[in-house]
Amino acid sequence: MPHRQPRTIRQHIRRQLSPYFRKGPWSDAEDQALCKAVAELGTKWTPISIQVGRIAADCARRWEYDLRHKSAQHTGPWTLAEQENLGKIVMELTDGNALSGLSCHIPWSKVLARINHRRTLDQCRNKWERERKRLRNNGVIPRWTDLQNYYLVQQVSKLDVDDITSINWREVVTLGHEWNDWTLRETRKRFVHLMSKVLGHAHLPFKDVMAALVEKHAAPPARAVWVTGGKVKIVKKH
Repeated sequence: MPHRQPRTIRQHIRRQLSPYFRKGPWSDAEDQALCKAVAELGTKWTPISIQVGRIAADCARRWEYDLRHKSAQHTGPWTLAEQENLGKIVMELTDGNALSGLSCHIPWSKVLARINHRRTLDQCRNKWERERKRLRNNGVIPRWTDLQNYYLVQQVSKLDVDDITSINWREVVTLGHEWNDWTLRETRKRFVHLMSKVLGHAHLPFKDVMAALVEKHAAPPARAVWVTGGKVKIVKKH
């Protein structure tokens, strides 16, 4: 896997082989167990992972970004002032480069500290991604089109990987720059959504799910419309 660094390969193998590796949302019982373990053990994540049943890295992330400041967090709709403040902070911490979405690293831990942890990491990421799209498209929030779905499936298919965790999303986004104005995270999220539309996907090997997607998106749509830079483009199948 030439596109993967040795460090990330080792991390992936450790995660897959760990008896505590679990996917999916955290349950209330797991959150309670994590809070209890942190109260008893501090930040000793290895023994904490044994108590909770999740790998150490996931426990640390869950605690730091979702549970540690839970009492201060807001769960309701974002106010206009909150949105403007988030955008201002993100742009300041990235020297104005955050609108690019691809190569710009956003220091979310600093962002959360600047807003006094009133929102979770996922809340801030989702809100910023939506705001970024609006700012880049003259106030219009774009949506995925059938044509973009087709290109996405074809691009992932070309990678010929055996598992979704082996997909190099940076490569997918970079090579698809002509049709894809979405971030790495948005692109991955869209592909997971497309996978969920395959009947029985949860119980099928990745290769079978991929084959079903390729069959469904075997040809570009006869006509496609998407918004880029505030303009509507029409693409016709030849």
